[in-house]
Amino acid sequence: MENGRASSLGVTPTAEERAAVLCQLDRMIQHPVFKNSKRCTSLLSHLVQQALDHPEVHIKERTLGVEVFGRDPSYDTALDPVVRMTASEIRKRIGQYYHNRKSDSELGLRIELPAGTYTPEFRFGSQEPEDKALQDSNLARSDGDGAAVALFPSFRSPFLKRHRTVILISVLVVILLAVGSAWLRRPTNFAHFWAPIVSSPNRVLICIGHAYPPGTPQYQSTARAMGLDPNALPVAANEAELPPRPELPAGDATALSTIVGVLAQHKKAYEVRGAEDSSLADLRAGPVVLIGIFDNDWTRKLTASLRFRLVDDWKARTLTIEDAQGPQHADWVLNMDETYKDLKSDFAIVSRYSDSLTGTPVLEIAGMRSQGTAAAAEFASNPTYMNALKSCKSNIQLVLEVPVVNGNTGEPHVIATHCW
Repeated sequence: MENGRASSLGVTPTAEERAAVLCQLDRMIQHPVFKNSKRCTSLLSHLVQQALDHPEVHIKERTLGVEVFGRDPSYDTALDPVVRMTASEIRKRIGQYYHNRKSDSELGLRIELPAGTYTPEFRFGSQEPEDKALQDSNLARSDGDGAAVALFPSFRSPFLKRHRTVILISVLVVILLAVGSAWLRRPTNFAHFWAPIVSSPNRVLICIGHAYPPGTPQYQSTARAMGLDPNALPVAANEAELPPRPELPAGDATALSTIVGVLAQHKKAYEVRGAEDSSLADLRAGPVVLIGIFDNDWTRKLTASLRFRLVDDWKARTLTIEDAQGPQHADWVLNMDETYKDLKSDFAIVSRYSDSLTGTPVLEIAGMRSQGTAAAAEFASNPTYMNALKSCKSNIQLVLEVPVVNGNTGEPHVIATHCW
């Protein structure tokens, strides 16, 4: 540990520091922000343990894919970015975790995962990432595969010491040029897309799905989205005798965390409510984010008149994206009974429009399966994805196709767009 910071930088932690880190890790992965995501908890636990046990090792993306997610050693990281996507999700959840626990005494220790590296950092005391002690603690460079290599002050070259002022001035000039260039490019598609949601003076209502009684088609849809076997759950005459219901699908939980991250970045007030607990008056009070559709009645009602809409046909056992302007797309269909192991792709809809019923801006984040909902939220919250789109008018709908490998999503891509 040095200057209140520890990571896989060749610095061995003391027994007391190690115990404190593991205790903090356990608190984090047991928190609702993390415990609903097996991928995030598995990867974060592995990275922290690696940093404590082998601080001199700079772990690679491919190594993580093999050791944590069971990938073949020769797998293509470009086609299967499970490590990068999970690390990105971990960073968002860490931000949400500490945002919600500012007054907690455990802030004496923070576990961070800086962007561009798989090397966790452990901060002791009241340090912030930007404090002077951290700035002076090391310089970091990349080894080309996502690992960070740190050079401590004692190893800095004499050139850097002699020319520190010149270097700082040069860095400031580069930053100013970058800021000026970004300002000239504004507004971006990402900013335009989110403006109706984050610029409203009223709080944002995030409306999520709810649980249905076992035995109903809606329950079966939710259970499948969570990877459960709905037929294995007994149906009792007394509801109190039933086993626990699946409450919120994993994909909906991930989407919720992602959307909350965007709102937090804009310092936007929000409220999370179940669809069954939300009235029309609640939806009229401000912008609305609808997460999921097959377990969310408000998504079904508000988006029924849009061009692209998700429908479930229980007789045919299919989930489909219908195009109201036709022709129908035969490839935008999934089998309800297809297992996670056999699923090769998912489909999702991202809609941001002004709703005539509520009179408020509405954002729809809905996939056919759990993976699609999570990927739709990731797409809408990622400036790189959104800024690559062509400019649109006030309202927009996107149909996404999401590759799936062993239950993990790849990079989503747009297969249809509608602006009005």
